[in-house]
Amino acid sequence: MFAIDSLANNNLILKYQDRVNSLLKTFPEKESKAKKEQKRIKFIYDEIHSPFFNKYLLNSYFNDLFEDGTYNCVTASALYAYVFDELNIPYHVKETPTHVFLIAYPETYKIYLETTVPGEYGFIVPKESEVIKIIDELISYKLVTKDEVLEKGYMKFYEDLYYGREYINKNALIGMQYYNCLVLKYGYRLKLN
Repeated sequence: MFAIDSLANNNLILKYQDRVNSLLKTFPEKESKAKKEQKRIKFIYDEIHSPFFNKYLLNSYFNDLFEDGTYNCVTASALYAYVFDELNIPYHVKETPTHVFLIAYPETYKIYLETTVPGEYGFIVPKESEVIKIIDELISYKLVTKDEVLEKGYMKFYEDLYYGREYINKNALIGMQYYNCLVLKYGYRLKLN
C-alpha cells in the first residue's frame, strides 16, 4: 500500500508500522464469550479510528493515514485488515461498486465495520428486532417479497442480502488504491480539457 508514494522508504514504513504495532500491544486478549469479544472488536475499532483517521478525503492514499490522518474506505479498510491479521481476527473485505468495508467474524458474529464512519454508526451488530424492521421496510417498498423472506427466514435473508458469500482478497485493496488514483487523475484531465 505504501508503494503508491514514491518518497516512501523502508525506514519510514518501519516507523509507521511501529506506530501501529505499539498500539496493538495495548489491546486486550481475545475473549471466549461472544458479547465480550464483540465489545473487544468495538474497542479495537474505536482505538484505531481515533488516532489514525482525522478527515475523510476521497483522494487519499495509505501513507496519508500516517502523515496527516486523511483516509478513504480503501485506506481505512487496509489498516483494519493489517490490524485484524496481526490480532488473528477473522474478517472479509466486502466491495460494492463504489465502496469497501469489512465484516469481522464473518462466520459467527458478523460484525459490520463501516471503516469511514467513527463511533456507533461504524460498528454494527443488528439485533433480531432491528433485522425484522429493516426487512419489513424492504417488503413495504416492494424491493423484496414476503414469500422470499419467509422461505429463508428473516435472519438468513438479512445475512444473505447484506453479507452474502462474496468477498475480495485483501490484496485487492492495493489495486483499488491505484485505480482510485488513476480515476481521479484522469477525471482532472477531463475537466481541464
